[in-house]
Amino acid sequence: MITEREPGDIISEVLMTLAADPETIFWLLEGISDVKFFRSRLKSGICLVDSTGKYKVISTMQRINADRRLAEIKLLGIVDNDYDWLTEYRLPENIISTEPRDLEGVMLRANSVACVLAEYGNAEAVVRFERGGVSIVEAVIQRSLLFGKIRAVNNLNEKVCLKKFKPLQFFKEDWSYDEESALERAVQLGVAPNAEILREKIRDLPSVSDWYYIRGHDAIDILCGGLKSLFGDGRSVGIPAIEPILRQSLNDEDFARSKIFTEVVQWHQDRGLGSPYIYSPR
Repeated sequence: MITEREPGDIISEVLMTLAADPETIFWLLEGISDVKFFRSRLKSGICLVDSTGKYKVISTMQRINADRRLAEIKLLGIVDNDYDWLTEYRLPENIISTEPRDLEGVMLRANSVACVLAEYGNAEAVVRFERGGVSIVEAVIQRSLLFGKIRAVNNLNEKVCLKKFKPLQFFKEDWSYDEESALERAVQLGVAPNAEILREKIRDLPSVSDWYYIRGHDAIDILCGGLKSLFGDGRSVGIPAIEPILRQSLNDEDFARSKIFTEVVQWHQDRGLGSPYIYSPR
């Protein structure tokens, strides 16, 4: 596991790599899962840097953008949008964000969940569940939305740490989640003074596609809960097992329709570098 890095360390790595190969193109990424997602999809000549966090990518890019001596470095940052769309935060030049919230959402909205179900699901149980008129993906969205909206309210207001606020804490054996307990826990963590005010703030959030609110890691956690309780094949499964399947099963055509694909290609082409991806849409 890579230790947390500082912008100076990242810049030093970039400069050392350039000394050996001045033509290198660098992508600053949030973490190792992003590195794994992009690695198999890219042509040679691109160095993927695990920056150990979104704000490490941002602060590193700000330092590079401010230093004229580093202006010739071919360096792109890729981060999750999170709730930047809601707070109207503007990313520094040369950083592109995913849509609408994070990279996991790109995978979940495509056909990747079907591959997870093929590996860990009970086919009869999946059919039985979906006979109720709601697909597994739709059910995951429904169960993820409250958690995402609590995070959105926090991002707009107090911005307290919610690393320990996970759907698993509120899971019930019937694949429901104790919403009242989730609200109360968010209040305890400092998101709002009380549950009623938190509900009001949630109601006041903009009406947009649910995907703008849903945090990918929450949704995967909830999918694991469904596999455990209703439609799994009996094996114990968690996020570390699910994420690789989602990454590997996102097909080229679906990825090519995403904002992150097209904006990255545009960034490269604007600098005369050509598309970085192995796959090229027809």
